[in-house]
Amino acid sequence: MKKINSTQLIKLFITLFLIYLISLHVQPSEVYNKIKSIDLRIIFLVLLITLFKTVLSAYRWKEILNSLNIPLPELVMIKLYFIGSFFNLFLPSNVGGDVIKAYKLNKIGNHGHLSYFSVVAERISGLIPLFILAIIGSILSRDKQIFLFFYPAILGFISFITATMLISNTKFIDFLTKLTRKIPLLPNTKILIKINKATIMLLKNKKSLIKILAISFIVQLSVAINSYLIANSMGLNVNLQSMLVITPIIILMTTIPISLNGFGIREGSYIYLFSFIGISANDSLAISLTVLTVVYAVGAIGGIFYLQEKNTVI
Repeated sequence: MKKINSTQLIKLFITLFLIYLISLHVQPSEVYNKIKSIDLRIIFLVLLITLFKTVLSAYRWKEILNSLNIPLPELVMIKLYFIGSFFNLFLPSNVGGDVIKAYKLNKIGNHGHLSYFSVVAERISGLIPLFILAIIGSILSRDKQIFLFFYPAILGFISFITATMLISNTKFIDFLTKLTRKIPLLPNTKILIKINKATIMLLKNKKSLIKILAISFIVQLSVAINSYLIANSMGLNVNLQSMLVITPIIILMTTIPISLNGFGIREGSYIYLFSFIGISANDSLAISLTVLTVVYAVGAIGGIFYLQEKNTVI
């Protein structure tokens, strides 16, 4: 318990420090005025896109569950996903909601490690489209600064494909198992063996895999579109190609577990990366806060589902 508390205290300190650093480069009144200038119709459209993205992500999870032979009623699945999204926003860790989602899924059907694997798989299934969109955006963009992200995106894509091939290779896992027996200091591979079997199950269903990747493309694209719509509504001349490169990096940066729910890292990433396309710190923060507000508004639906939950399964 002490370890958990100290970890959260360190995260709190880092979060407050990052927010302090950001405050040195922005003027609250200008940020507020920029947010106020956004067309409410655009806000509503972004809200609908975010809601659509969340429901679509839930169906992506459903496809993963189907591949793992985990039956789950559609309505239950959507409610579980929204509840997980809600807790992701309000728990100190940005993956806390995923743990709750996996726990509730396991409680429903007692699927053990597959429940937790399905949640992790749903999270990382968006990485391939994320890298591909970043590659496409950097190629299409005429901005030389944006093109600099082409090579890291290629490296990320190749690394992810390589890691997936290794983790789904039974011979490689057997090799690691034999190695751990000879070298006691190495970690036990029991978890890797379970992940290997679950990954093979997931990759075996080609039809579901195609659906998962297709949904992931739409989900990642919608994130870029939201930032694009908000920025242009603020009167900023931003192209979609740049958003295809910048937003994936922000998503990846926010997952780094060194601050509370990505606060500070997300806003700092917006300010730093948007500076590559000539957007000021005030404007960047305004875009970040608007996107975040919309995400919280949609996430609140999960809170309603959670409050409705009584002694039934969901």
